[in-house]
Amino acid sequence: AACHMKCMTVPVPHPDSSVGRARTSEVVSRPPQFGIEDLFRQHAAAIASLGLAMLQSSEEADDLVQDVFLRAWRALDRLENRDAARPWLMTIAIRLARTRLRRRKLTRLIFRGEEPEIEKVAAPGSLPEHRDLVKRLYRILDDLSVELRIAWVLRYVQEETVQNVAALSGWSLSTAKRRIQTADALVSAKLNAAGVKRTP
Repeated sequence: AACHMKCMTVPVPHPDSSVGRARTSEVVSRPPQFGIEDLFRQHAAAIASLGLAMLQSSEEADDLVQDVFLRAWRALDRLENRDAARPWLMTIAIRLARTRLRRRKLTRLIFRGEEPEIEKVAAPGSLPEHRDLVKRLYRILDDLSVELRIAWVLRYVQEETVQNVAALSGWSLSTAKRRIQTADALVSAKLNAAGVKRTP
């Protein structure tokens, strides 16, 4: 059964709203169809939530938000439909998070041997055993490939549908299903080996 980590939450960092005004002098001649500040107000919280879930670091989540909206601002003329803003921004965020996770895997310097920010990732007021579970879970996720980690976090932390996981990650539906199933099986096996019962 799919695991919904009810003991987890993804608090929203407080991004620097100045990203909405970044380098405005460079775009005076190119008025956007949608204001970046408006999009920031509407979607920054979702991007921050995704960043913290993926990267388990409020500092990196803040950086991700800034990077996402800077890139979105540079390509704002490509956004023709306001309703498409969230998936567009989420896609950018996942692409940037993927790059950060791959770099982390390669260097083995960032967060290796360090505790994840449980105070930021675990739900406020969580019981000690729940906080231990979150800590164990993120250690397991650290051992997964980047693509499997993305699949698992999107499906079971962000609670996206399988179809959305595929679309946001740039995968086919069959690839998304396979990666979600593989990641879930690995997470389950490691939790079971540690004597942790999963919540259905």
